[in-house]
Amino acid sequence: MRPLRALAGVASELRVPLSMVLKSELGREVLRSTSGVAGLVLQGGGAVHHVFGSPRFSADLDFAQQADLDEARLSAGLADAALVAQAAWGACSVEAVTTKGRLHRQKLRVSLAEIIADKVVAAVDRLASRGMMKLRDVFDIRFLFDFGRPRRDLVLAKLADYGYPQDLAPLRSLAVVLDEVAAERLRGELRDVLPRPDLERFDPVAAVAMVRSFYLELSA
Repeated sequence: MRPLRALAGVASELRVPLSMVLKSELGREVLRSTSGVAGLVLQGGGAVHHVFGSPRFSADLDFAQQADLDEARLSAGLADAALVAQAAWGACSVEAVTTKGRLHRQKLRVSLAEIIADKVVAAVDRLASRGMMKLRDVFDIRFLFDFGRPRRDLVLAKLADYGYPQDLAPLRSLAVVLDEVAAERLRGELRDVLPRPDLERFDPVAAVAMVRSFYLELSA
């Protein structure tokens, strides 16, 4: 891992908080140290950033837990990553692992449809439970479209895995909310997690329109 001074230089050059660069560096080390662990699938913003190369920094790594999860190897891998970070930065610790249903998450297989579906499910849950939307997901989904739009049936099958088998009304609700989103609000949410040159090139109006259209296609 790179020393703090070098990472501070990266943060300064990209004009993002040092904390985001540190989390990205630690995330790469965690992926390296746990790459041999069975039963984990990397999802969410961490997959978009580390696997697909999105410039948007992710605050954490999400791994979907499979039935054959090797928890002993997972714990050992996290401890190894913490030791590497301690040697490079002087401090790092691993908190106790908690498991709740499918909640756990990591890398061994990476599925574009699964990652996008995970983003959609998270958006549906937030809207239903908190009445709000995490607009950074709009950036991630738009970014992933550059790698190809996943088949509708694959995404819907993944949504069914998370408990949305029949009622597609929540997807239509997402489209309605996006229709009311101001482009500057999306740009504001990205200000601390996206390098300034990428932020300046990003077209929030086009991104919102594209993702809204995608939600409408899914709910049709």
